[in-house]
Amino acid sequence: MAALSGCAFEEAPGDGELEAAEQALVDERIEGGALYASTYDSPANERVGNAFDEDVGTKWLIFDDQGWIQLDAPDDEAYVIGSYSISSANDHPERDPKSWRLLGSNDGLTWTTLDTRTNETFSARFQTRSFPVSGAQAFKKFRLDIQSNLGGWSQIQLSELALFGSPGTPVLPPPPVIAASGENGPSEGAAKAFDGRPTSKWLTFASSGWISIEYPSAVTIDGYAISSANDLAARDPRSWTVEGSNDGVTWAQLDARAGESFRNRYQRNHYFINNSTAYKKYRFNLTSDSSILQLSEIELLRTDDPYRAVIPQTVRYRNQSTTEGGQRFDDAIGASIERDASEILREVVEGLYAQPGAFWARRKILNIDVVDSGGVAWASASGDEATVGFSAHWIRDVYNSGDDLRRVIVGTLYHELGHVAQLDDVGPNNGYIVEGVADAMRLRAGHHDLTVRKVGDFVNNDGDMATFLLWIEQFKRPGFIAAYNASLAPYDSIPYDESIFVTLTGQTREALWNECRDLYWWGVDFPGSP
Repeated sequence: MAALSGCAFEEAPGDGELEAAEQALVDERIEGGALYASTYDSPANERVGNAFDEDVGTKWLIFDDQGWIQLDAPDDEAYVIGSYSISSANDHPERDPKSWRLLGSNDGLTWTTLDTRTNETFSARFQTRSFPVSGAQAFKKFRLDIQSNLGGWSQIQLSELALFGSPGTPVLPPPPVIAASGENGPSEGAAKAFDGRPTSKWLTFASSGWISIEYPSAVTIDGYAISSANDLAARDPRSWTVEGSNDGVTWAQLDARAGESFRNRYQRNHYFINNSTAYKKYRFNLTSDSSILQLSEIELLRTDDPYRAVIPQTVRYRNQSTTEGGQRFDDAIGASIERDASEILREVVEGLYAQPGAFWARRKILNIDVVDSGGVAWASASGDEATVGFSAHWIRDVYNSGDDLRRVIVGTLYHELGHVAQLDDVGPNNGYIVEGVADAMRLRAGHHDLTVRKVGDFVNNDGDMATFLLWIEQFKRPGFIAAYNASLAPYDSIPYDESIFVTLTGQTREALWNECRDLYWWGVDFPGSP
């Protein structure tokens, strides 16, 4: 639908604003798409959707002096923006945007500044001002990054944001180049190690080998993750080195590991490195205990990962225990718990939200507490802080059982941080759904043995539910868990309804459950599983 930029509300447009209005005559208003914001702590009737409803009588408001609002164009289409308009809201001019940038992106990772404004003012309530944009590059995602408001208040508001543009073809960077010393391609080729799916794998018929990834431009990593594949633990990487290079000739060793193990199939283990240098090419040199080497996934933990920007920047480890369990926790993971918890939460948020901007629970501080109490572990949140607690008594019992205490703690963090990050409007009688979504994060990372998790009869319990949700994601609809989590949003005024299964998969929940149960989970698709 073609639309004018709203200059009927303008009292005295300047030359630049007249140009914007003229541009809007040929550009179309971008309608539909997905909406995100820097925070979701808005009043119930002043949510992000109000900024795009073409009604200046409604508004978007946040309780912060900086923030952003984002539109992802519908149908993954790209647009060249010719102009945009902002409308002031009904009250308190001090809340009006004063200085901002309009940004464009195609991947949500790299943002290009399309327009910058400083010291702008709105002379009336419900006033619409239009701004021209120069440039011919097409983008799929657009963000209004508000850097200050007019009055210095800890509140920002606007009634409307409208973007006007023409469809275009984005200039996308070439994909990374992946190479390996050998592969069992194409079904088990090198590219499978970087496809984001643990159900695929890279395999080479040798006890050792290398695999590399080269980016169009240099990126910085401060860690990486490796996930085991579906069968035969002897084929897992046991020892390896990680190298970085910018010319493919000179390599810098970034990390070396020996004697590593993966207890479960599809288990994701993350590792941190001390590195601040950007490289175009990264290479892994790996050795197994078998004549075959395999793995399902390699992830590079990039310092520019946009999911990092939406998780707490401060993690506090507070071991308040005076008993053996507290000391055992400290010995097992205490030295790295802040980085471990931060990386696990980043991975959980990525699993629960298709876009980082969709993450609603923006806390500033994450506490990891160990206390002398009963129970196992728990999660809570209040204000700017979220807390995951561990029972030191339970930690002691796990240690005395002979289990790998660090592995158990990591797996528990996936579950409890799932609670920190997830959406929930299902009510107290459907707790198995909330628990199931959280535990699906632990299963997704392989920190429970998926080869022994099965779905039983049509029973509402969290263990069965987690397995069921992950089965749908892996075999029915990629991205299902994030879409299912979005349906549980408490701020959308839409109660949870099981018709979401039909909407997302075309099948009812009961039909899916029965199919999953009859397949005995993974068994049909993966050799070596029961």
